[in-house]
Amino acid sequence: MLLCSALSVQALSDSEILEAMNTELERSVETLTQQENPLHYLSYEIFETERKALASSFGQSQFASTNRISTLDVELRVGDPEFDNTALLPNTRQNSDPRTVSAPISLETPKALRQTLWAATDAAYKANSQVFENLKNSANLNSRDSTTDPDFSVSTPQEAVERDLKLKWNESKWQKILNEMSRVFRDRPSEIYTGGTSLTGSRTNSFFVNSEGSSIKQSHLMYTISLQVTGQNKQGESMSRSAQFSSHTLDRLPNKKELLASAQQIKQELLSLLEAPLVEPYTGPAILSGRASGVFFHEILGHRLEGHRLRLQSDAQTFKEMVNQEVLPATFNVYFDPTIDRLGDIDLMGAYRFDNEGIKSRRVTAIENGVLKGFLMSRAPLEEFPHSNGHGRKQPGFKPVSRQSNLIVDVSDRVPLSDLKELLLQEAREQGKDFGLLFDDIQGGFTFTNRGMPNAFNVQPTIVYKIYLDGTEELVRGVDLIGTPLTAFSRIVAASEETDVFNGWCGAESGSVPVSAVSPAILVKQIEVQKKASNEGRLPILPAPLSVEDFQL
Repeated sequence: MLLCSALSVQALSDSEILEAMNTELERSVETLTQQENPLHYLSYEIFETERKALASSFGQSQFASTNRISTLDVELRVGDPEFDNTALLPNTRQNSDPRTVSAPISLETPKALRQTLWAATDAAYKANSQVFENLKNSANLNSRDSTTDPDFSVSTPQEAVERDLKLKWNESKWQKILNEMSRVFRDRPSEIYTGGTSLTGSRTNSFFVNSEGSSIKQSHLMYTISLQVTGQNKQGESMSRSAQFSSHTLDRLPNKKELLASAQQIKQELLSLLEAPLVEPYTGPAILSGRASGVFFHEILGHRLEGHRLRLQSDAQTFKEMVNQEVLPATFNVYFDPTIDRLGDIDLMGAYRFDNEGIKSRRVTAIENGVLKGFLMSRAPLEEFPHSNGHGRKQPGFKPVSRQSNLIVDVSDRVPLSDLKELLLQEAREQGKDFGLLFDDIQGGFTFTNRGMPNAFNVQPTIVYKIYLDGTEELVRGVDLIGTPLTAFSRIVAASEETDVFNGWCGAESGSVPVSAVSPAILVKQIEVQKKASNEGRLPILPAPLSVEDFQL
């Protein structure tokens, strides 16, 4: 068993940390606003993070770890809100090179804390002042494009101090549960090569102050149980199945019985996938389950509603000129709401009270009755959307941009899932197809939004069925769901009464942030699938030790 000791300890109280941050911020503002290239905005954000993890493999404890670390991010803007060091480069409308300065920081004494704040602020000012100087030299400010959006939106100060959340669990109890879960994967050693489970916990206290007067302390807590099993079929193709459950508290995670059932399920799904036929390229009708639909909307819709992209000429700006136009069927509504931390019995990972720019979270209606109404905004304005709506997000060490939170797809006219399958078969018959597809589970996906490349998406399902005209279902493998956004949206025809939740992590320009997507299952009258990239390798030369009679774990 591996035990990692703590790296950082918070000895200061919340009020002492915020007081030291504000003291150094005020001192910096007083001096740096008087420089030739004056500071116009400054924020400090400190992340004090504790992480714990337990893991098991094939019924045996693998490792236990605990670590703590504290980091500082300095966001500093030189110039004024209309034109600063984050401005788009002239002619190209590409991002300049604004610098976020990050550093490890001690929270044990006010003097050590202020020393790091001082040094990081000095470095941030020098770097961003040079960026601003380069921008001034490359732009004729007197002839600056009058349609150019300002570089920054001011906001009213916010004050809040949340109570500390505690990260704790009964290690021996949970290690036994993890071992029992991973032991499920031991009985098919010739097909299953790795079978592991883990419990991770993360508690982050974030402290935010800025030159507008905001002073915010938040505490975020997340627990995640992960199960993963991998194997290889007779053709040498590697496959995997996984399941993940996340919650803000331990008591909301599935119980032991449910976790063991999940382990059995993903084991059987992997064994079935290893024998499943490879699907051929296909176009035709398909159902996306609630989880699959959630990822579908996250990838092909959500990213194109992130406002910072619409400032860039390099971006395809799919929806920039479509405000108040119909982009989905009239029964569809889409909104983002980070204020909701739980839906039914599932916690939503995209919840937060304040974003990483000190803006209070709020519900944002993006699509109403099929009509586009707005975008997710950070402090980077657009002409018709001059203010943030609380979606400036980032991973520590990155610069915040507009990002998704909890995406909710709400459809006013729904049918039972059984009726949705009947509609699928009816559509298949009308198109002369022998079957339709059901995308039952999904692991993620990606999308391209830039010009100069196909403005397309690739959603990566893991459990896919052919549903034949007589209603029989056949599991298939090797499928990627591909397409282009506007075409895909125009083919949506119905939604189910049942909804499901996808919790995960989204990686983009500002790092990885937790997100959720809530959606009913949907019927799309025409989708396109392609074969996954091949990952075939050589089969093992030696038999697996677990298959040898005298070998015991």
